[in-house]
Amino acid sequence: MKKYISFIIAFALLICTVAVSVSSAEGNEYWPTNENVRIIGRYSVSGDAVNVGYGLTELNFNVKAESVTCTISTEQEAPAAPYFAVYVNGKLTKKFKVNKGEAEYTLASGLSSSKTTNIRLVKTNERWMIAKIGKITVAGGEIAAPSKAKGKLIEVIGDSISAAYGILATDTETADDLTTDATYGYAKILADKMGADVNLVAESGKGIYCNYNGEAGKTMPAIYDKNPDGTAYSHTAEPDVIIVNLGTNDVYGMCVNKEITKDNITAAAKEFIAKLREVHKNS
Repeated sequence: MKKYISFIIAFALLICTVAVSVSSAEGNEYWPTNENVRIIGRYSVSGDAVNVGYGLTELNFNVKAESVTCTISTEQEAPAAPYFAVYVNGKLTKKFKVNKGEAEYTLASGLSSSKTTNIRLVKTNERWMIAKIGKITVAGGEIAAPSKAKGKLIEVIGDSISAAYGILATDTETADDLTTDATYGYAKILADKMGADVNLVAESGKGIYCNYNGEAGKTMPAIYDKNPDGTAYSHTAEPDVIIVNLGTNDVYGMCVNKEITKDNITAAAKEFIAKLREVHKNS
């Protein structure tokens, strides 16, 4: 497959650790390590837990068990909150909100311990709704070896369009955390059509030179090297294809800040593409 970087600009225009299973009254407990879980997308490690923020960040694992729960926490204040979708053997079975604090959430029940069941826990909404995913408790069975990667990886860098902001909202509804769902966005649809995993790096309001409010700085190029929690991102994942869908918010920003010019945006775009080619030499 010929690898390339595709740039679309709108101007109108884990640390790997040994697998550990701890037996409790509720079941066998596992931590989200690479031995137990395949993690797709950006994340940072916090002790035995992982922090996730960007939409489509996914924990994919297999169990032979009767039920599965997971400890998740967030410091996000209501009414904003992280949302997750759960897929069991490829079928969407639930979507839930993570409330402030730490709690145990049921991912699946009524399973058979004699069969291997695939569980996908997928973050659906915006980057800044950070959640910490801790222990996975498997009742009536055990965790099995995780599924292998699909062999292709697409990275999508963008704004609200790529983050699927408000994609589920009707004409009479206001876009919010519930109606923002990257699993319905073009990035996920494209990846599924190509049989690829997807690494989504998208946040509403972000531009390539300025954001929608006309302020330069803290744009997508400025945060590209960081995880959602502000820690450094390693760039160890090498995408086959990189799609950059930025520019819409720069146009809005030009309307707010008359000092911003098309030349500013064009220069920033060229600089960011050069950076991507340097960081991902094989993409």
